[in-house]
Amino acid sequence: LNAPFTSLWNQRIANYVFDCCIMHGIDTGIMILQRAVWAVLGYDYVQDDGVLGSKTLAAVQQAGFLLVYALAAERANYC
Repeated sequence: LNAPFTSLWNQRIANYVFDCCIMHGIDTGIMILQRAVWAVLGYDYVQDDGVLGSKTLAAVQQAGFLLVYALAAERANYC
């Protein structure tokens, strides 16, 4: 597993993203997170490339608690 889940600032978000990666695959799970960031911050912050890198981690922290709700909404698109 090549995703630094321990780097996510919020345990609830880390658990949710980990579950997304288990259920949908690592790349898709990270893309769900990145698209949830889009919903909160806009498209300019991250690309949906499926990589949990430094830009995505910074954007996750900046998105704050609203990301929890955006994650649920974005994941619903993959069910």
